[in-house]
Amino acid sequence: VSTQSTWDYFQMERYVYLFKEGSALMRSQLGIKGSRLCEMFKMGLPIPPGLIISTSACAKYFERNRSFESQLQEEMRDKLEIMEKSLYQKFGHERDPLLLSVRPGAAVQMPGIIKYISNVGLNDKSVNGLASKSTNELFAWNTYKKFIEDFSTAAMSVHPNRLQSIRNKFLRAKSLNNESDMAIDDIK
Repeated sequence: VSTQSTWDYFQMERYVYLFKEGSALMRSQLGIKGSRLCEMFKMGLPIPPGLIISTSACAKYFERNRSFESQLQEEMRDKLEIMEKSLYQKFGHERDPLLLSVRPGAAVQMPGIIKYISNVGLNDKSVNGLASKSTNELFAWNTYKKFIEDFSTAAMSVHPNRLQSIRNKFLRAKSLNNESDMAIDDIK
């Protein structure tokens, strides 16, 4: 690596930080929740490893008409790879999936309903890995169903009432009273 490329790297604005790289002093870059997670992680509290997309990356996303910079994608891949190696799991892997929780944050308190998405990394194949690892197939498929619901409402702007309507129609068609009566094949 040349001296110039090393200098360019350190001059470049960073968009993604691992919990171990952030601090409370970085509140404006990492948001309130992000900076607090970094501090808790460094104190040794039982916080799983994670990463934070900076507030400036989010601002640029909106400035660029909702498009990601290649630098952000590259940093995400690099940080995700570090997490995968430290946890001995792979994002979306069929047998031992690394699952993430995506939570919004800001540099200032923002009251109201905060949407989040849990279990990012589950898909039609990795759900089988979760079932095998947890030894509970019903748990795995319920978790996958919850991920799809969270993603639909938070990322795709599907109204929760629409999902409830679909769920109710399915339950009536199967002559079931509620979701807890659903078998694994019903969830699939």
